[in-house]
Amino acid sequence: MDNEQYNINILHEPRKPDGKSWRFFEIGIINVFPASAEPNVNADPINIQPTIQYLFDSELTKKGGMFSSKLSIPREDEDLDKLLCVEVYGMKCSFQPFLTELKNYGVVDLFGQDLIKLLFEVLHRIGTFTKDNTDKPQAIKNNIISMLEVWGNAPLISPMIHICVMRGVEVFLQECLDVLDGYGVAEVQSLLEWVAMEECKLISRFTIMPLTMGAIGHEITEHIKPFTDYLYSTEIGKLANDTTLSCLYGDVDTPDDKPQQEDIQPKPKTCQSRKKGRPKDVFSNYISDKAIENWLLPALHQLIDEKGGKNAVLPIAACISMGLITTPTYKAFIDEFGELTSRQNYNKYREPKRHNTADIDSIRQVLKHL
Repeated sequence: MDNEQYNINILHEPRKPDGKSWRFFEIGIINVFPASAEPNVNADPINIQPTIQYLFDSELTKKGGMFSSKLSIPREDEDLDKLLCVEVYGMKCSFQPFLTELKNYGVVDLFGQDLIKLLFEVLHRIGTFTKDNTDKPQAIKNNIISMLEVWGNAPLISPMIHICVMRGVEVFLQECLDVLDGYGVAEVQSLLEWVAMEECKLISRFTIMPLTMGAIGHEITEHIKPFTDYLYSTEIGKLANDTTLSCLYGDVDTPDDKPQQEDIQPKPKTCQSRKKGRPKDVFSNYISDKAIENWLLPALHQLIDEKGGKNAVLPIAACISMGLITTPTYKAFIDEFGELTSRQNYNKYREPKRHNTADIDSIRQVLKHL
């Protein structure tokens, strides 16, 4: 019997999706019979598809049939409602967008409801303190630091929660800034920049955590992947992670479908004799000290790539103010980073005085901690 061969007769073959319209999953129907069974050529073919289709249709109309629909939407935790909204700077702002982000990436499931409640309790306290002390920016910063200290220094979990607290405050302040007009704009902008900078430092430390606590096993890496995926989806998270790794390894691998930045790594110098005449106008020639070229160029690419307008030129202005580079020409800039802004904008915003002091300082801090 083990050597018996079988024939397969396809009674209904599912259609392939065409990618143009909605398509439910289709069930294929086959008939399997021994090859030794001789078909009766005189018998009329039996079409069982209508019978099977009738059974399916009748099951679909039954309340408790095999295809009965079961509602599987999980109920929300209503205790979080009182922690999500805070009236600050004369308007109501919410932590709901941050909670939605955590849910979408599976971080809520990773942390569990109890830890999520504690996280938003801390965020609500920060928001309430900010509401009562809008005229005391330094006190607000110290309050945020105190709320971070609540979580202690437990390996792995404390750094993750520290980052979540700062990310939550960042999203909250960004929402305030988007709708705020007039009074409080400067205060919120300054506080947001401080939060973003400290968040960037926390993420950089989290990136190099294996250097301080030992290698993180594959199982743990996979377990916390919802958190790291979420972290890398944020602008600050990607910037801090990529920049930190580029400083450790020299550069960061880019996806196959993304153009390679050929000029990130300086090409080795050769001993060829140089022809007389005008020197080649390349960005690296404007770096004040060639000893820092290997880390400064990758760092600038992380700060400038995919930016546009004024924001693409801000890191240049910051480096000029720090004395890391002299003033590059527009040609040297676009040859290195691409045409991210116009010549007029570049010539205007490469001057440090054209930017807010806080914006320049934020770039300085990033470069100093790399």
